[in-house]
Amino acid sequence: MFASILTGFSAYAEFLGDANFPDVLYNATQGDKITRIQELYKKYSKPGLTKDWDRPVAIGGLQQRLLQTLRVAGDFGILDEGATRGLLRRTLLWRRHPDEPSMSRIDFKHARTKLNIPSWSWMAYTGRIDYLKIDFGSYSWENIQPPWTPDQSRWVTVNAENAETTLIAPARRYNLGAAKASEDEIILDASDYVYNAPKSRLPPNSLCVVLRIAKGKEGESERKHCVLIIKPTGEQDGSRVYERIGTGFLP
Repeated sequence: MFASILTGFSAYAEFLGDANFPDVLYNATQGDKITRIQELYKKYSKPGLTKDWDRPVAIGGLQQRLLQTLRVAGDFGILDEGATRGLLRRTLLWRRHPDEPSMSRIDFKHARTKLNIPSWSWMAYTGRIDYLKIDFGSYSWENIQPPWTPDQSRWVTVNAENAETTLIAPARRYNLGAAKASEDEIILDASDYVYNAPKSRLPPNSLCVVLRIAKGKEGESERKHCVLIIKPTGEQDGSRVYERIGTGFLP
C-alpha cells in the first residue's frame, strides 16, 4: 500500500518536472489525463505569490499549453472536451482543501490588467484546492452550458459584457433534511457560511446545480448527486444570476 502511494507521488513529481508534460497528457488514458490535470491545478493553487491577484496570470501560460496540446476549450482553470466527456464537470467540482479553514474572494481591482474571474473558478479565491473524489464510469452527466460554447442561444439570456464568464444551467432547490446520515457532504468555500455539522443551516435562498448523478437502479432522488451550491446575486435581462458558494454531494 505505502509502496504504491510513494510510487504514485514519484511519478507525478517526474511528470510535473517534465517540460514536455502536455504531450504526455495527450497520449494518456482518459482517467489518467483527468487525474494529472487535477494534480497540476492542486499544485498551482498552493500559496506562494506576493499578490493574490497574480494567481490567474501565474497559471495562464500553463493553461494555454494544456488547451493547445489537448485541443480542448476552457478558461479560468476549467477544461472542456465536449458534452460527452467528463473533464468539464470534474474540473468544475473543485473544493476547498481539507487543510484550508476558509477561502476568500480575491480583490482584483489592483491587478495590473483588468481581470473578471467568475465565482465558479478556483482562480477567484485564495487558498489551496482539492477535488471531489468521484469514481470513473459511475455517474451520468447533467447538461450545463459553459461560456465557450458555440450555441448562439446564449445571447438570449447573457449580455455581451458577461458572456465570457457565465455558466448556464438549471438551478434546483434541495432539502438537507431529507438526507440520511452520511448521505450529504457540503463543502462551502468561504467562512461566511458555516457548515460544520450535518443538517446545519445554509443560506436560506441557496440552490444547487447538479453536474452528475450516480448510475443505479434506484430512483433519481435516491441516488448521489454531485452539485455546486449557489446563491442569487441579482437579475440580468430577465434571468436570475447566481454565484458559487460551495460544492459537494446530495441525494
